Amino acid sequence: MRFGLNLRLELIDEFLSRRPSLSCLEIIAENFFTIDGHHRKLEQLRRDYDISLHCLGMNIGGVDPLDTGYLAKVKELATKFEPIHISDHLSVERHGGRYFHDLLPFPLNEESLANVCTRTQTAQDYLGEPLLLENLSYYIEYKDSTLNEAEFLNELCAKSGAKVLLDLNNIIINQANLGHSAEHFLTTINWSRVAEIHLAGATAQPNELLIDCHNAKVNDEQLKLWHRYRHHLLPTVPVIYERDNDLLSYEQLNTYSQQLQRALVARGC
Repeated sequence: MRFGLNLRLELIDEFLSRRPSLSCLEIIAENFFTIDGHHRKLEQLRRDYDISLHCLGMNIGGVDPLDTGYLAKVKELATKFEPIHISDHLSVERHGGRYFHDLLPFPLNEESLANVCTRTQTAQDYLGEPLLLENLSYYIEYKDSTLNEAEFLNELCAKSGAKVLLDLNNIIINQANLGHSAEHFLTTINWSRVAEIHLAGATAQPNELLIDCHNAKVNDEQLKLWHRYRHHLLPTVPVIYERDNDLLSYEQLNTYSQQLQRALVARGC
C-alpha cells in the first residue's frame, strides 16, 4: 500500500529535516504558484517522495470560461515536479468571475454532465494527462438532479477519460447529512477508474450536521469501508490522510500516520 499525507506548509521544514516514512506527499497547487523558498524545499522533498498535485480552483463544475492562466500555473508545477496525479473537485469554485471560499455542488443531470465532460477534456488536453476528480461533501441538493454522484462520475470518466479521487470521508458525511447510502455509492462507482483515496476527519455540529473540516482522525466507519472495498484497488493507488485544521505537531502527526498505516493493513491483509 502506498500511503501519504497532505503537506502543510507549517510542517514543511520538519518534513524536510526528518523525512517521515511515507510513499508520497499531496500538495495544494495554489500554495506553490509563487516561486519562493517553499519551491526549493519541495524540490528537495521531491527527491525522496512522489508528489500528488491537488487543485482547488479549476472550476470544473462551473460555467465561467476555464481560466487558462490558472491552468498554465498548474502545468508549470506539473512540469517541474512531475506529479503522479493532478486532481481537483467535482464542484463549482467560481461564478461570474468571483471565486468562492468553498467547493459548491451543482445539479447532477445530463446538462451538467455534458458541460463537465467538455471542461474536463479541455483541461486534460491543456495539461496533457487525465484529471482525477474528487467526489464532494455537500450540504444541499438540487431538485433538477437526475443522477447520483457515483453515476455521474462513472459517466464522466467513460466520456472524458478522467479518473476518480475517492474520498471516503465525504461519502460518510453525505450519508450522515443527506441520507445517501455509502454502500450504494461504493457498489456503483467504477473501481477501475479510482486512482487515489482520501481519508480525513469531520466535525459534528450541535445540530448533528457533519462538517468536512479535516480536523480529526479517521473514524471507524471509514476504516470499515476501506477494509470492505480495498480489494477493488490496485496496490499502486495511493492513500492520503488529509489534516488541515486543529493541526498536530510533527511528532503527533508522524505517530498517528504510523498508527493509521497499521490500521489500514490490519486484519491479515
